[in-house]
Amino acid sequence: MNFKQAVITTNFIIEGSPILEVIRDEDGDWQFLGGQEITEENAVVLSLEQIIAMDNTLMGALTIDESCVAYRANKESKWVVQKT
Repeated sequence: MNFKQAVITTNFIIEGSPILEVIRDEDGDWQFLGGQEITEENAVVLSLEQIIAMDNTLMGALTIDESCVAYRANKESKWVVQKT
């Protein structure tokens, strides 16, 4: 796994909202979202390493395959994986 890989998140996550959805698209790119609407104005690019440093519970979601999404109800919940 390339921990220097760029990932997409939002300024809501940067400001402390919990990550509730992890998307790995068919190209292997990652998105870490919190349930708020995503726009170009609130999108933020970080490294995978930086996003994990913000929330180490993400390690449980990083095993998902391409074209999958992992989601949870809150930060204490277990990740549920679904094929997209």
